Amino acid sequence: MKGTIDAGTDIHGTFEFFNQNSQVVFRPDADLDFDEAYTIILTNEISDVSDPEKYLSPPVPATFTTESHVQIHTLTLLIPQAKLWGQ
Repeated sequence: MKGTIDAGTDIHGTFEFFNQNSQVVFRPDADLDFDEAYTIILTNEISDVSDPEKYLSPPVPATFTTESHVQIHTLTLLIPQAKLWGQ
């Protein structure tokens, strides 16, 4: 599958659907460029799960910018039973 982002450039990847198909996550096959603005356009090919289906209209753009560098996070405290976590 593919998604189209950034001025018509095809980005290949996979879609994952959650919460009875009410949420979708697109995971690109390759890393996106750092510190780059991308635009996703959700088209009227997207429908809901109702019967009859209702399609998205008009196309909906969404823009995001990737991080400027790799973020490394370190977890030094984790106590699942107490629902505690920290730095």
